[in-house]
Amino acid sequence: MKYTHAALTSALEELVRQAEHVSIRYERMPVLAAHLGMLASHEDIGVPPWADPEHYADEFPAANTEDTLQLFFVMIAQGYQHHVVDATGRSALWQLVANGQPREGVHAMYACATRALQRGLDILDPQVLVSMTLSDVEEFYTDEATGLPNLSDLPGRLARFQEIGGALVAGYHGRYANLLRQAGGYLFRADGNGIVQRLVSDFPLSYGDWPFCKLAVTPARMLHDRRRREIPTSDSYLELTEIRDPEHFDAGADAARPFALLRLGVLEASRELAGWLAGNRPMLELPGAYDELRAAAMLVCRELVRLSHVSSPEIGGELWRTGSSLCPRCRPGVGDAELECPHKPVCVAYLGESRLFELGPMVGTGD
Repeated sequence: MKYTHAALTSALEELVRQAEHVSIRYERMPVLAAHLGMLASHEDIGVPPWADPEHYADEFPAANTEDTLQLFFVMIAQGYQHHVVDATGRSALWQLVANGQPREGVHAMYACATRALQRGLDILDPQVLVSMTLSDVEEFYTDEATGLPNLSDLPGRLARFQEIGGALVAGYHGRYANLLRQAGGYLFRADGNGIVQRLVSDFPLSYGDWPFCKLAVTPARMLHDRRRREIPTSDSYLELTEIRDPEHFDAGADAARPFALLRLGVLEASRELAGWLAGNRPMLELPGAYDELRAAAMLVCRELVRLSHVSSPEIGGELWRTGSSLCPRCRPGVGDAELECPHKPVCVAYLGESRLFELGPMVGTGD
């Protein structure tokens, strides 16, 4: 298969065209786009600083070097199934204690990486990745509060570590930086050597997920986000993280963004899907629904970018923040003292369609 951006778009459009569980309320998009544009003009929208060493000094590298490229590439492939179902049946972020501190979600994952490097497991070395064992992965993800690992799919995580190491050795002399050099700053290229294309082709377990390419787009976007003056940065890092086709950035197709768009009233769930979400049932047990939601959310985000003139990373970042941390805490009439959300003036749920509050966060998606 030829992994082109046109083929990706065609596949997304076909999923939405044939969708049984979700539809797009196109008439709502100009309202939301104007709102997002207004927020951006007041600098009230932006990319969440989750990989910012200033905010998370004990989790992320203090400088931008080629080792930073390698670390993020290895660890982004581990970025799935960060949610667990709690005692009430609700979705909650995975938590553990690492280096003596409680962590959750992606921050727990990178704290585990920092701890492993400090203890001598050099996950930047592809030969180390290839030779890792299940015991190594269990130690990597150990919760210091219990002395046991508490993250799902440890065999799958081992397979991803090993795939990353093996494919880097086989095709890129062991370094992700060499893949970036070959791509020349392009996510998609006519010759098939763009960053996204190579990740989908050469790392199918870790970075496949066609046509959504959530993780395949993430390294380029996150590494580009760290190009900030307050972070010491090498010349090679600047060169290798420049993106020459930023129009091909897509908002990641995960559980948070579709959830936010459902509450905001831009996506409409079928009666069956609404019941599924209200019952906190695993999304992947409703055939086709999650793929339809992901495809619809990606196309909506593209249109919001076009209408608002706000960048895709900013739109995607704001919707991720909204769907992951604001919508799950919202309820009819909640005041700003309890939940300050900038989207209340345009949120269909908050403005009166209270049935949308019955839709819970998606569980069992693998995100």
